Amino acid sequence: GIDILIQGDRVYDSAYWQERAPQRVLDKIVANDVPAYLVGGQYDVFQRGEPLLYSGLQNASLGRSVWDPMTKGQVANPKWQLQTGPFDHSTAGQNLDEIELRWFDQWLKGEDTGILDTSRPMHIHETTGDVYDLADYPSEKANPARYYLQPGGTLAPTTPTVTTGASTVVWKGVTLACARSLNQWGAGLFGAVYEACKKLPLLSAPQPGDTAYDTGPMTKDLRLAGPIGLRLSAISNRPETMFVVTLQDVGPDGSITDLTAGGQLGSARSIDTSKSWSDGQGGYVLPYHPQTKATASPVPTGKVTTYDIEIRPAF
Repeated sequence: GIDILIQGDRVYDSAYWQERAPQRVLDKIVANDVPAYLVGGQYDVFQRGEPLLYSGLQNASLGRSVWDPMTKGQVANPKWQLQTGPFDHSTAGQNLDEIELRWFDQWLKGEDTGILDTSRPMHIHETTGDVYDLADYPSEKANPARYYLQPGGTLAPTTPTVTTGASTVVWKGVTLACARSLNQWGAGLFGAVYEACKKLPLLSAPQPGDTAYDTGPMTKDLRLAGPIGLRLSAISNRPETMFVVTLQDVGPDGSITDLTAGGQLGSARSIDTSKSWSDGQGGYVLPYHPQTKATASPVPTGKVTTYDIEIRPAF
């Protein structure tokens, strides 16, 4: 902690973090024939990593790079499974006692518990209570859909016809907004606080100095199923920036619920294209930032700079 406060090596993706990064041992897990059942949640501290560990293990089992997205139609091995849903760190998972007993009886006692009888070992629990299974991550049932930030604060799937205009974002070191991140980074300790404060629209809505883009009322259901990326062009008056992006659902009654979020430090905007997941349209659904000291660079002031911001996956 002290090393981070004094801006030491642990601020960056240095040897300290690389030694502890689970993606660097996924090949060994597969090579040693170690089964794994992952459990996590959309509001968990490890929201981003759990699906990536699943796809990495599945890729490693076929000799593919653990950093790549799975391909549509890729055969998934039930030896490596994932359950994810609207859980935080303290409530992650459903039916865990049953799953654990079946999993360990299968692998430690040699019993056929039926837990391997699936070709779609990624189990999705939605916020509505629905459950469905996938083979691939990103979802083989989904295609990337692009929405554009439009003049006037709208968000729409059509290319803007107006090419000029801007929104002003004010840097704030502290915000009074009611954000799910309070509970997420508190490892589930502040769930009651979030549930209480999100009932106050003034705290849940964008705050002064923020900028917001809204689709307007939906005319049909929209299913989110995986990673989300935002490409943002901005001009800064300082050599450092920090953008925090929150994706919210606004109900017919005006209630606001945080779905997911992401952040990007301007000096860490460098992209490793070999580990980034393309959206097939010139952008990324999952931009990979090396976060190393060697790839960090100040933000050029007074010039348009592009930021590819990773928003953690939502289901």
